[in-house]
Amino acid sequence: MRIYVGTRKGLFTIQGGEVAAASFLGTPVTAVLPRDGTVYAAVGHGHFGAKLHRSGNGGETWEEIAAPKYPEKPADAVDKDPVRNKPVPWSTELIWTLEASGKTIWCGTIPGGLFRSDDSGASWSFLCARSGTGPSASSGSAADMIFPASTPSASIPAMRAASSPPFLVEASG
Repeated sequence: MRIYVGTRKGLFTIQGGEVAAASFLGTPVTAVLPRDGTVYAAVGHGHFGAKLHRSGNGGETWEEIAAPKYPEKPADAVDKDPVRNKPVPWSTELIWTLEASGKTIWCGTIPGGLFRSDDSGASWSFLCARSGTGPSASSGSAADMIFPASTPSASIPAMRAASSPPFLVEASG
């Protein structure tokens, strides 16, 4: 069994009870999705923003792929956090969850948005935000994503606080 552990210090692959590999050292890994022989890793590069990477060889090498992106903000849009009364960014600050079914990948972001890719992460469609069609009314906190019970999954999301990085367990050998 292979365990992928995303931390604030990078991504660590555990195999046989030992660290078998380390990737993205010194960079927060906010979500990991092992799926059908491919591993996806969301990386928070601070100033450079949220990035998404894919590996077809268990994390030995990585390629950067398109990250979900909010549509252009309309000129007349006023988006303020209703709790803090501060502007809500109209951009993907953090990828906090990934889930898949076949070639479709679902992605939850901060501010609270939901994106979908039907081509294994090559391109993304913006579906919705927590309230309305843009980042409006998002407090920047993560909301749970709900998937039908029939959605097959090769990974088991670990319980965590919204501010904590995830870890996932790959179901295959």
